[in-house]
Amino acid sequence: MNSSNASVAFGKHLKFDSGVRIFTEGNPGSEMYVILTGYVRIFITTGNRTLTLTRLKKGDFFGEMALLEKLPRSASAEAITKVELIELGSEDFKFLIQQHPDIAMKVLGKFSARLRDADHLIELLLLGDETGCILQELVKLAFIQYGPDKKMPSEWLLPITIQELSDKANVSVEKTKKVIQELDRIGIANTSEDGILIRKKGKLRYYLEYLGWKSKG
Repeated sequence: MNSSNASVAFGKHLKFDSGVRIFTEGNPGSEMYVILTGYVRIFITTGNRTLTLTRLKKGDFFGEMALLEKLPRSASAEAITKVELIELGSEDFKFLIQQHPDIAMKVLGKFSARLRDADHLIELLLLGDETGCILQELVKLAFIQYGPDKKMPSEWLLPITIQELSDKANVSVEKTKKVIQELDRIGIANTSEDGILIRKKGKLRYYLEYLGWKSKG
């Protein structure tokens, strides 16, 4: 069985098996979902390539953009494991926020964070094609320093100067400085006397993956 559903106090209780598509990018949708158990992948597709935007777990929610904006789905959602969800339509959502205003603030906060991430990505794209080369070199240097079989720390301190990074990425020093300055502004990396500190490795990898997908898609 691929999925099942049952009525709850509000919304619908849904179950999906691993690998089952919950909704598809571009399709109409007016519901959001809250994860009760399991893991869900949110991704976009171009041709035969897919880009995973995020992986969600118990307590997370998704699909709220379609519910709030009444626009087609901007991405696809798929069950990574067996999952149980609560599906909320617009009336269910209104009822929920009337009873629990804190939930409305959480949804709006998540919505704002996603828009902010999109803005940061656009700003990196505007810096030009060399941006991907620099980000790729930073990730490569981290693997060399820590080794592919070791768990990387939450922060990477790479003992490298802007000039050395520029040479390795084959990008001008001026462009390299601009990219690092932008990464610093959005809280991902900054320079110090000891080298370049990467503070949010997940975001760095996401931006790198998107830039690689964008250039080939």
